[in-house]
Amino acid sequence: MRKTMQEKKNKRFLMSFIGLMLLTVCVYFFGNPENQIKVDRSMFKPEEGTNINHVAMESVNGKVDLTFNGTRWMVNDKYEADRQLIKLLFAILEKTEPKRPVSTNQLDSVNYQLLKKGVDVNLFEDTHLVLSFRAGGNTQKTEAYFQRKDDGLPYVMTVPGYRLYISYLFELDENGWRDKRIFNFNWRNFKSLNMLLSDDPSQNFEVSFQDQFFGIKGIASVDTTKLSDYLDAVSLLAAEQFILPGFSTLYDSLLKTNPAFHLEVKDISDKTYSLDLYAPMANDPNVLGRLNGNQPAIFTRSTILPIAKKRAFFPIK
Repeated sequence: MRKTMQEKKNKRFLMSFIGLMLLTVCVYFFGNPENQIKVDRSMFKPEEGTNINHVAMESVNGKVDLTFNGTRWMVNDKYEADRQLIKLLFAILEKTEPKRPVSTNQLDSVNYQLLKKGVDVNLFEDTHLVLSFRAGGNTQKTEAYFQRKDDGLPYVMTVPGYRLYISYLFELDENGWRDKRIFNFNWRNFKSLNMLLSDDPSQNFEVSFQDQFFGIKGIASVDTTKLSDYLDAVSLLAAEQFILPGFSTLYDSLLKTNPAFHLEVKDISDKTYSLDLYAPMANDPNVLGRLNGNQPAIFTRSTILPIAKKRAFFPIK
């Protein structure tokens, strides 16, 4: 009797174990969409050896054309493109893979999101269309989707090993793709620099090339280290972001006032580049500026501090 009862217990245990194993296998293979459909990991990648020199992106927010002119990448034939973003774009195109098709219960909402807010991306080699897809994501910007145009099936996209919202790059507008450097001059084409202070004109100063050295007009003994560091800071100055009117009502109001600093840089062809800098507002970690009298931009305070100097800063003491 004891042997029979033990045998029954063993059989029940064995059946329970087998059932548990079958349940685990079913959950793994049928509950995991990645195992239902074998996904072509290269379906959104340009063919190896393709020379992409034109990227056209279009959404309800407008068009962005990135073109390589043989020397540099340009944005809408108006601005030099941010080199780091171009590098990131090609890294994304190389590394991004479809993780799985969008699940059935999400399909309608994802298709709607892509229809309303997606970005049509077209990659060209000269005039030849190499690859075309629509990019977008969920409202939380935590999951990116690419959609094929041949069958309309969207896929969840990933860069293996990284947690990235990949579609962010394709959603950038014209200002987002622009090179954020302000003056971008070098010492071979630099002629002069003028700093004007609205609240204290006595602290204005002019930097120019004097007797084979840079000097400040009216200051006999200039601290050359301070001046060199200052010019380096100006030449490397970059905005955090270019903005449009309406970005902030406070910024819109501030732009109607006089700037605290007005900086002008002139090159050897007498072309002038200007930057207005406004006094920072309380509790705002940024500084508002305006490039060439028409393009508002945001800067971090740390990048502006080395720029916002007065005449009294430069003499040897």
